[in-house]
Formats: sequence, C-alpha cells, structure tokens
Amino acid sequence: MELKELEPLTLLRIIDKYGPIKGVITLHKLMYNLIKKGLRLRYTFINYSFGPYSKDLDEDLRLLIKCGLVITEGNDSNAIIRLSSKGVKVIKSLSNIKLRDLGIEG
Repeated sequence: MELKELEPLTLLRIIDKYGPIKGVITLHKLMYNLIKKGLRLRYTFINYSFGPYSKDLDEDLRLLIKCGLVITEGNDSNAIIRLSSKGVKVIKSLSNIKLRDLGIEG
C-alpha cells in the first residue's frame, strides 16, 4: 500500500489524538509542524496569508467529511473539526496499528 493511500487514515488518527481542533487553519498549522518534526506524509505546504496551506490536506479532510468519518461544526474559519461516531469506530478498528507505524509518535 502506498503512503498516499494511508494519509487519510493518518489524518483521521491525528484528528482523534489532537481533536477537537478549532479551525481548518489550526489543522494546517498542526500538520505542518508534525511534518517538520518528522511525520512522513506527502503533503506539501505553501505560505499563505494565515500560515501554511496544503491543497492535498484539504482534499483528504473533505474526503473524511464526505465519508462521514469527520464532522465540522460552526462556520468555515472557526469550525470545530472532530471525529464522528463512525470515525471513532474506524479508529477503534485500527487500534492494532501503532501510531509509530504510520510515522506518528505517541
């Protein structure tokens, strides 16, 4: 399995570990910092007016929302990002996969 295919699952694990997350900007900053610390993901960031931005990260987040694994509550800039009950079930089913196997410390 390619790393690209695991990234939405890794993102789901990160939202579980650090969530609820206040705002998409905060999520982008969090992911940027985790990658700088050694998290192995393909997300590339550009400097944007509010901080680092990754189109691929946005697409993966939209995929998780569309699949019903992640919920956003509130308006776009300050939306609370958290797991849905379906997302929690997926995380529990992935409990045998260690965070370090995905490049996440913890």
